[in-house]
Amino acid sequence: MSRLPHPSASPPRGALLPILMAAGLVSCQTHTQHLPRTAQETLIDAETLLLKENKPSEARELLVNVDPSSYRGRSLERYEITLAEAYLGEKEYWTAYQTVKEFARKYPSSPYYRRSELLIYNAGARLAATGWSFMGLWSDLTDSESILEHFIAYYPSSTNYDDALRILGLAAYRTKNYDRAISRFGQLLRSIPDSEWTELAQFYHAMSYFMKLSGPDYDREAMRLAESELAGYLRSGSQNEEHVREARRAFSTTLFWIQSKQMRIARFYLVIENGKGAKDQLDLVLEDPETPFRDQALGMMKRADLLLEEANSVEEEDGEE
Repeated sequence: MSRLPHPSASPPRGALLPILMAAGLVSCQTHTQHLPRTAQETLIDAETLLLKENKPSEARELLVNVDPSSYRGRSLERYEITLAEAYLGEKEYWTAYQTVKEFARKYPSSPYYRRSELLIYNAGARLAATGWSFMGLWSDLTDSESILEHFIAYYPSSTNYDDALRILGLAAYRTKNYDRAISRFGQLLRSIPDSEWTELAQFYHAMSYFMKLSGPDYDREAMRLAESELAGYLRSGSQNEEHVREARRAFSTTLFWIQSKQMRIARFYLVIENGKGAKDQLDLVLEDPETPFRDQALGMMKRADLLLEEANSVEEEDGEE
């Protein structure tokens, strides 16, 4: 009959090894799980989550729980740019911008300078797209303008400089800030004349002058300037048929307003019997062979000529006396 081992008896020596190894492994795993991560290790983990695994929320969660003062020098630059990129990945565009707003000023020679440039451009461009896609979100459009104005001020040599100006010009045009649209499209045309956006800039630059007008009561110089800008665009050889059609309509309207004002001034001169003043205005109208005021202007010209003849006769009589 076999005897059961006594409860206090030691297990055979060979049987102890697996038990001890297992206990040690559990102990190591438990200890590793509770080891605090260093700031540098956290930053590396966050970059892995963001750049390799496309998990911006998890990357951001890691970084916001680290005191930024834990980093110095290049590590601080790397921390700021990685956190901002995580916000960008979460579509928190304004927060991403605010995180690195001062990056170019603080770290002009940083190896992460290019990443800050791309990040701020993308934040502004994507926020603008949101404002245009959902009508009424003017706050997004305004925020995008703030971001891109900062971008063109701090990154003038960027390859995205002309596109930032395009977006700023369009944002101004769509919100009826035509002076700013003229400024931004003009800046694009002057700084990068061979840009892929040149035709678009020429069109909206000219149309902004037209959109500033409010009919024939507007300042004559402003109307002449709009006429000149639209004529210049139409001579540019644009292949965009829609833009050309719209510019032609605007040009015809502007010319009509100019001639309407000239006819009004000519009538005033006729009322006060100033034949020369009336004739000068009517000559300007009749310079256009297709003017819709041609018959009316020719009739008024006869009256102006009579007034001139009378004025000349009076002068001759005064001279004889």
